[in-house]
Formats: sequence, C-alpha cells, structure tokens
Amino acid sequence: MLSTLRERMRSTSDERVFAALGDAADKGLEASPSASPKASTAEPEEAECGICLDAGVEVAFSGCEHALCLSCARHLTQAGKRPPHCPFCRRMVVGFTRVPAAPGAARVPRSG
Repeated sequence: MLSTLRERMRSTSDERVFAALGDAADKGLEASPSASPKASTAEPEEAECGICLDAGVEVAFSGCEHALCLSCARHLTQAGKRPPHCPFCRRMVVGFTRVPAAPGAARVPRSG
C-alpha cells in the first residue's frame, strides 16, 4: 500500500514538472541552445545535479538556466512554496526546460 502511494505521488509530481515544461514551451520560455552554454557545453563529468550531485541533469529552470535532475525538480515543486525559487540564485521559477543529455553521459540511478 505504501509503495502504491509513493508511486502515485511520484507520477503526480512528474506530471507537474512535465506540465511546467509544456507551459514554458507554450509561452516561448524554452531557452535556445545559445542561451544555455552550461547545458550545451557541459562535459559528462560536469553534468551532475547541483543539489543531490547525482549524474544526469534533465531539466533547467527557465530564466536562470540552473540545471538539476528530475527528482530534485519534483521535490522542489512539492515543497509547497508557491511559486518556487531557484535554490542556486533564488530567482522565481517560472518554468522548466529540458536539458539535452551530454554525449556519452550515462544516468547514474539514485540509491534508496
């Protein structure tokens, strides 16, 4: 029962993050590759979440372009603070953009 509840919460928060991604794209907030040098030129060993330090950044905040993994984005949207703020620069989060995977970068699964 607990695992079912956790899975339901996870899928709901994934929907929120991807809905925010869709909203950002609809509003034209998605950054161009030239607007995000960190995401486009990051070496595989540098492509890690600045919060949990796991490899595999998947999304970035629209506006400031700080990148993080989907799990940390999920936690941020569940924090209850409306609207959430970037934990790196404290700018208000208006949406998320997808970060393309670095060539040769492998996703390291989270333990736990």
